[in-house]
Amino acid sequence: MKKFVILIFAACIAAACNKETCNPYDKILPVPAHSTATSGTFSTKGGVKIHTTLDSENEQLLLKAIERGTIAINPESKKVVSLALCNSIAGISSPEGYILTTTRDSIKIEATSCAGLFYGIQTVTQLNETHGHVPC
Repeated sequence: MKKFVILIFAACIAAACNKETCNPYDKILPVPAHSTATSGTFSTKGGVKIHTTLDSENEQLLLKAIERGTIAINPESKKVVSLALCNSIAGISSPEGYILTTTRDSIKIEATSCAGLFYGIQTVTQLNETHGHVPC
């Protein structure tokens, strides 16, 4: 009887938290202050094109951070990752904070400092390594 109850309990846990229903941001470190998951995914297969308006030194540092992860850079890709340095962002008070917006065709990381952009890149890399894509 104990084995039966344990099996039922385990089945309920597995059914309640499968790949489609769990928050994909739960395993990201540090845990995001806020996340809203929608449907769809951004596939990094075939690489991504990087769009940025950063100066060349900071751009090179952030490109190296991307290349160290599981996302290949491909200037010919239709999939775009935009890195935007902003003067201010509503709701973001920390220089390490960032806004990550993902659609099926693009990822936009907005931050008030290069540190924030770096942490946004780390989040994208962790999501890609965990799921094989970046959830929208």
